[in-house]
Amino acid sequence: MNQFSTSRLKLMRTCVVSLAIAAAGCAQQGSPIGSIQPGGSAWQVSSKVDRISGKPSSSISVGPAPAKYSSRGRRGGFASASAACADGSPMIMFVFDFPVGSTGTSVVEYRFDEKPGQTPKVEFFNSSSPVISDASAVATFLDQAQTSAKLYVRVSSPVGLSDVEFSVSGGGEAVRQFLTTCAAAPKKSV
Repeated sequence: MNQFSTSRLKLMRTCVVSLAIAAAGCAQQGSPIGSIQPGGSAWQVSSKVDRISGKPSSSISVGPAPAKYSSRGRRGGFASASAACADGSPMIMFVFDFPVGSTGTSVVEYRFDEKPGQTPKVEFFNSSSPVISDASAVATFLDQAQTSAKLYVRVSSPVGLSDVEFSVSGGGEAVRQFLTTCAAAPKKSV
């Protein structure tokens, strides 16, 4: 692993731990930093004002949920799923607390309830975080999230098979809130 990859992995772990601590604080303290959970929803909605643009920004997430890992006797851990806005475009990220694959060698599949399964093109932020950024694939994910109760995610790779199931009820309001602020985010000009 080169120095850049090691630094990026340390940064990602720090971000994941920070998000977990913030989420735990929100669960214990109510909604001190603009984090809400719409009535009956499994989704956590986090809102803030972007410090650079001054515009509202939000993300939605579910989890952590127990994740299984089947390869060479390794144990599973936990995973979460989230939608965030980057350069004015929504993206979906699954974060496992153990390596699950890499870009080009892994297949990520998901299925909401009894809806057709999806196999989106993904890129890995690191070995434990596949990201869906294709606009059409993100739109399909968010559309299905609005009316579903369960989300099953599977990652197949040379390192093994990993899977997780999330409760995702109440996604309609969470997704609407998220898309409202993401649509209002400044678009990056090319």
